[in-house]
Amino acid sequence: MPGISRLSSAARSFLQLAVFSCAVAACGTDSNGSPGLSGDGAPSAEPNEAPNGAPEKEASFPKIPSGKYKKSANIVAVVTPGSTVSTPAGKVSLATKISEFLHVLASGVWWKTISAEYDLGEVAGHRVVTGGPWEGSANEDSMTAYIRDAIDGPPDQNSVYILYLPEGVFEDESVFLDGSCIYDGRHSSRSGLVWGMVQRCGSAEPWLDELDELTYASSHEIMESITDPVPPSGIVIPVDDETPWNGSAWGWGGGENADLCNGTQVLEKGFYFTRVYSNSAAEAGGDPCIPAVSAPYFNVRSPKEWYAVTPGGSVDIPLTGWSTDTLPSWRLFAYGSLDEDLVGPHHQVLQLNSILIDNIDVSTREAPISSGKSVTMRVTAPSDSKSGAFNVIQVISLLNTRYDELSGRLHQWQIGIYVP
Repeated sequence: MPGISRLSSAARSFLQLAVFSCAVAACGTDSNGSPGLSGDGAPSAEPNEAPNGAPEKEASFPKIPSGKYKKSANIVAVVTPGSTVSTPAGKVSLATKISEFLHVLASGVWWKTISAEYDLGEVAGHRVVTGGPWEGSANEDSMTAYIRDAIDGPPDQNSVYILYLPEGVFEDESVFLDGSCIYDGRHSSRSGLVWGMVQRCGSAEPWLDELDELTYASSHEIMESITDPVPPSGIVIPVDDETPWNGSAWGWGGGENADLCNGTQVLEKGFYFTRVYSNSAAEAGGDPCIPAVSAPYFNVRSPKEWYAVTPGGSVDIPLTGWSTDTLPSWRLFAYGSLDEDLVGPHHQVLQLNSILIDNIDVSTREAPISSGKSVTMRVTAPSDSKSGAFNVIQVISLLNTRYDELSGRLHQWQIGIYVP
């Protein structure tokens, strides 16, 4: 189900971070085979524990099961001729900078740390190839055709390919009417090769330039193309398609390992990389993302992962702020992250009338919180909501000021809401 790195309109209206990912059923990018993969198949979700409602289990960070992935993968970047990228020093060759970025990726701390967590081995090789002039629109067919033409031969079964769309070119239906991006990148295996793409969407973070955004986004897609090459059979949180509230809410809200650390990054040798979720770091009770950073981690917790609500009714959800060290107060906003394309034809998305914290509608404004402070989030469902309708609320913790540009200032907590 994952396979697209997607920044929701609600999240982008608060902060235009590069890659805010969701699991997308309609963009589930499976292929007819899975050559060159290692590991075990991802297990299915747990069987139903409570036919008439969600199990009463305490909320915690999720655990990502093992799955099929590419070990000792080869990484091939594909650029268009003459492409440049903006840096503080001015416009420079995109091919040159991406070649430097891939060298740091393959030999640096970022890869070694994540490879040790997921047994990915060493990067077998990396290169940048330049295709012909870009023509026409960008869609699944045109992008995969461009990659195939650029590599001039059959795809290597142990390679992942990352396409950098030229400036001003966006995938069809990937931008809003105001021209802002719905997502900055995605990855796929639907067309017979494992590949990803990134497009130039810009950022609201003043310390990230265009090159920073591209390497941050492409490190996300490269990592997920390797660890979940044929979604959702890889290293990804499974969901319960029949009764979603009996499975993990985190799988619906973005269940791949880079998705779970959206909004946090690390700088290595001049290049920004996404941080990646770690089961062992999460189980330790602090920052669940790797590589480790010195900045304090901050978030909220809720007592349960899923909450039931009646049609026309409301449910109160306690949230408590916590951090790993002394930290100023931060802000919360929240929104229902699912739409019909995400959940597929067999489910109804629960449209939420309001999400209030201290009478503040946190889908349009922020509410303050700090470590140790508890607040109540009241969620109200429409009166015409049908049994089985559900949604996953992304509760976003956003630091008031730039605390540490090396690690980011946004963290997520996911809560499922359903109608019994």
